[in-house]
Amino acid sequence: MSADSADPGRGSAALDAAVRRSLEGLTAALVLEDLGDDRFGTGVEEGRFTRVFGGQMVAQALMAAAATAPDRQPASLHAYFVAAGRPGDDLRIDVERVRDGRSLSVRQVTVHQGPRTLLSALVCFADGPTEP
Repeated sequence: MSADSADPGRGSAALDAAVRRSLEGLTAALVLEDLGDDRFGTGVEEGRFTRVFGGQMVAQALMAAAATAPDRQPASLHAYFVAAGRPGDDLRIDVERVRDGRSLSVRQVTVHQGPRTLLSALVCFADGPTEP
């Protein structure tokens, strides 16, 4: 039995600090800079992974798309991971307004890192209730 497992409170401060740092890094990566013309810039969560975490890119793509359809709720998202990203380089997110109808909006989102495309997503937004 290790010393940490014998005293459950012993390692909890270090674990709490690590979780807090991870959450702060993820929260910072989810802040988008509006570059105009439905383009956004953002950083990546550093220090936890050897590549840009895919779930982070999907969340960033959804947030960028949602910024262009502010009065609608997300209804579906289909994402394709095209290439792995490097954790030290910022991302650019381009949103194309495919359709804006009476009750439906569709966005094509592309996440780039430098000249490389990392993710392509199609996001659909709809009017209506936010509950099932």
